[in-house]
Amino acid sequence: DNRSMMAARTLAVRGLACRTAVGLRARTCLPLRVLSSSASQGALRAFNELDSSAIRKVDPRLSGKAKSVLSSENPGIRVELNVVTKEEESYLVEEVLALKAVMGFQIGALQTVLVRDHDGEQKRAQEVAVVRVTGRPEIEAEHIAPWGYGDNFDYSRVPPALLQLVRKVEALHGYEELGKCRDITLDFRDQSFFKLDPGIDPADDGSHIVSLALLSDAVVTFIPPIGPNATARYPAEVAMQSWTVDDFDVLSKRRGVVCYSGDARWLWRHAVRIGVEVPEPEQCVCDWWGSRNILLRRGEQRITVDLAFQGSP
Repeated sequence: DNRSMMAARTLAVRGLACRTAVGLRARTCLPLRVLSSSASQGALRAFNELDSSAIRKVDPRLSGKAKSVLSSENPGIRVELNVVTKEEESYLVEEVLALKAVMGFQIGALQTVLVRDHDGEQKRAQEVAVVRVTGRPEIEAEHIAPWGYGDNFDYSRVPPALLQLVRKVEALHGYEELGKCRDITLDFRDQSFFKLDPGIDPADDGSHIVSLALLSDAVVTFIPPIGPNATARYPAEVAMQSWTVDDFDVLSKRRGVVCYSGDARWLWRHAVRIGVEVPEPEQCVCDWWGSRNILLRRGEQRITVDLAFQGSP
């Protein structure tokens, strides 16, 4: 249906840009049903149909049909919805923004994002930065969060809203094997610029990573170990095609968590594409989820709270 199609533009870094047309299509989650689990998924609960409904194989064609990931294909990704309430989100946001003001530091240099019109002409440029708060010793000592890191992580130094979150995650059914918390890392992104370059979290973080999304939904892409189908691309190409044809797109819902363990933790990189701008009927930035005919609108801001756990000894 042509009326359902919207002209969309990529947000481009360093002047790279391309265009496409993207249609909106609704998706609903299936009823929860436990499926069999593969050995690579880690020692947490069995893979279930909620995970299957949130994880899509990438098919970037406009006519593509994003397929769910089978249990045997899941490298260790689990999704939980509404882990915190709206009220708890409000308390968390207030608390972490206060931490950001005191000990937040910028990750890397400012990036200039260029937005181009249909003819390729630059429409506007905006500078964006990602700010982090962490207990990891990755910056000068005065900026390290008070809860510490790794074997020295101190629950008693965690502020109340964050501590409540940690305890709530530890108490989730099927997550009893998370073990001791080893790190809390907060990342702050705004202007709908949620781009995250592919990477694997530091080995000292532990065996399980649980990532809570605040203020906005997003699509997190998991990229398999480099293989014959891997393709290196510029950011604007990634925005339209993803990194490889074997990527998995995971819907990270606001106030929900994405947990990755096993191969997803140790072998697969995770990332967020730069996004596409939809000018009509209302200008906004969107993620595509599995296929470019499934668009999900981003909020203006997104905060991620990444909890790292040791796992069972």
